Amino acid sequence: MVRFKNRVLLVELIWKDGRIDETLTEANIQSVLRESIALNFGDYGLGICLASQQVKYYNPLTNLCIVRCGREQYKGVLASMTTITTFRYRTVMMHLLHNGGTLASCQRAAIDHNRAVLQNMRLTQAQQKLANEAEEKLQALEL
Repeated sequence: MVRFKNRVLLVELIWKDGRIDETLTEANIQSVLRESIALNFGDYGLGICLASQQVKYYNPLTNLCIVRCGREQYKGVLASMTTITTFRYRTVMMHLLHNGGTLASCQRAAIDHNRAVLQNMRLTQAQQKLANEAEEKLQALEL
């Protein structure tokens, strides 16, 4: 039996305008990331990365994103992330917070970062509900 070795990247999306976009999903980020990989590495690079690359989690309130990719391809995925400058006509920068070998280590780093960020934010009641749902979703992330 063959074991696929992956890297898990915890990435923070830093928006220039600072607004919170609750309509953004994992699928949207996945498609933009795939377009960037295809643009930078061509069809061959996209084909290699598609086998294991997946956006596992995104929190619109704290702008944290967890991306899983193959161990051999993670540098290409990370390079493609850094070249993404616009997303839905908004300026964005992707900042790597944690690079781990397991989803559990990345999940712990995400929980710590979420708590630190949410502690300093003033949230409306709807945003607090969204934050609680996001933390429950992060806690229930399949390992």
